[in-house]
Amino acid sequence: MPTIEDLGKTSLASERNANYLGAAKVMISDIQFDPPLPRNLSQKKLDRLKSIFDDRDCERLAIHNRVPGVISSEEFRVVTQSHGLIGDDLKHASSDNLPLLRFATGQLKALHGRHRIQVASEYLFPGDKWWVVDLYADGMYLEKTPEM
Repeated sequence: MPTIEDLGKTSLASERNANYLGAAKVMISDIQFDPPLPRNLSQKKLDRLKSIFDDRDCERLAIHNRVPGVISSEEFRVVTQSHGLIGDDLKHASSDNLPLLRFATGQLKALHGRHRIQVASEYLFPGDKWWVVDLYADGMYLEKTPEM
């Protein structure tokens, strides 16, 4: 018999799936946090990630390294149309063929990943400072997880 915790996880997974818009490469400067970077960061976590990036690269296309972000459905529609995308294009794009989307300031709010994004902003070459973001429609509950 499922526990209350199991039911909560199932409900969260269902809500995530229902509100998932797809994944895209996003310029780091377009990813917003509250409070803005570089505030409220743990130096220990930053140093750990710098070491990982030095040893293994940043693996920004890996699914487990993506940052979840929320955007309004209307802003998402406008952004995707302006990039020539339609419907579920972002849901079906493979990791090695994700489009690079640009967002206006404040359009895209990341839920976690501030340490990863801060280190990436220092690690990546100018002009190549993007990260993969899993995009979700705003207004949904997404559990915040410990940041990396």
